[in-house]
Amino acid sequence: MERIQTAESLETRIASCTKTFADKISGKNGKRAVVVCGGTGCLANDSLAIEEELVKQIKEAGLEEKVSVNHVGCFGFCSQGPFVKIFPEDTLYRAVSIKDIAQIVNDDLIGGKICENLLYVDPVTHEKVARQDDINFYKKQVRIALHGCSLINPEDIEEALGYGGFQGLKKVLTTMTPQEVIDEVLASGIRGRGGGGFPTGRKWQFAANVKADQKYIVCNGDEGDPGAFMDRSILEGNPFQVIEGMMIAGYAFGASEGYFYVRAEYPVAVERLLKAIDSMEKVGLLGDNILGTGFSFRAHLRLGAGAFVCGEETALLNSIEGKRGMPRPRPPFPAIKGLWGKPTCVNNVETLAQIPFILREGAAKFASYGTEGSKGTKVFALGGKINNVGLVEVPMGTTLRTLIYEIGGGIPGNKAFNC
Repeated sequence: MERIQTAESLETRIASCTKTFADKISGKNGKRAVVVCGGTGCLANDSLAIEEELVKQIKEAGLEEKVSVNHVGCFGFCSQGPFVKIFPEDTLYRAVSIKDIAQIVNDDLIGGKICENLLYVDPVTHEKVARQDDINFYKKQVRIALHGCSLINPEDIEEALGYGGFQGLKKVLTTMTPQEVIDEVLASGIRGRGGGGFPTGRKWQFAANVKADQKYIVCNGDEGDPGAFMDRSILEGNPFQVIEGMMIAGYAFGASEGYFYVRAEYPVAVERLLKAIDSMEKVGLLGDNILGTGFSFRAHLRLGAGAFVCGEETALLNSIEGKRGMPRPRPPFPAIKGLWGKPTCVNNVETLAQIPFILREGAAKFASYGTEGSKGTKVFALGGKINNVGLVEVPMGTTLRTLIYEIGGGIPGNKAFNC
């Protein structure tokens, strides 16, 4: 892929990739597109083998010029996976197994007939639902952190560029000062999504106010809470978006080095993140003098060994430095004295994943979701005794009852939920 050296060349590449991706989804390229869920949950249920079998049978049927096959990130509705989706009809097949591939190829891809036995069945109306957006699980969701998940190939930078990727970065580097970026993030009202809820813009402002020869931005991907898989799914589904958020943060408060700290138990996320970093370096979106703006940035990866305490930001910094993962006394806070004694901002995966939207669509758009005190959206992992298990992103302020009943489908056996 040709290197992107100026803002104009990035704009041209984005326009080209956007058209290519839109034509793929709409079928205007003359082909049908089949995507298979490549999230960890579906991979554990043979989705890789399903993808390989699809490729094999499509080739045997002589459909290679008429049908493309790709893998994407998590669809979210994990209890119904593995998923296979077909464009441009937008047909979603759930609980697919290898034995179903022949039917999908023969009946749908060749015969143009929907495989009704593979469709989702609404538990209340008992109607079969062919389109993802018509399933209740998805209707109340707003995908900002999960932007691109289940749509783009997370290992293909051209698909990321074709679905909104790096538009926020281009805007920041070519039209905004660092302080304007911080002001926009402050205006959005976004708070840290890792649990602390500290205003992200204020954290960046603290680091920006400190003069230093080196500053760092650290992405906390040490997700250790039982049953939580939000950060993992974001990194698996669209690592480019998180890197873009990290770069915007670095520009805002003066960091030229970024570190991802991801637990080693997330091998798929780690592999895709490394591929994303490599492809961005090759096209010139990471490295020196990005887009000819004078801004330089490099991203690195450190693997966590599963110590729960390293989810705490100062223990995480110690671990990156090769020390024992123990919390540091505060003050000084990391924004003043962090990684190797330099000003450092530590942001959660989900927080950084939402930053490109804020700069691309504007702070007001982000702030239009949520409540007066908590703006934007939040990703939750629904698990336990609930009918619809999976990953959801909803506006802040969404009630627990809405999550459990309207999205989660209620409690098995129609048991009551009292709170």
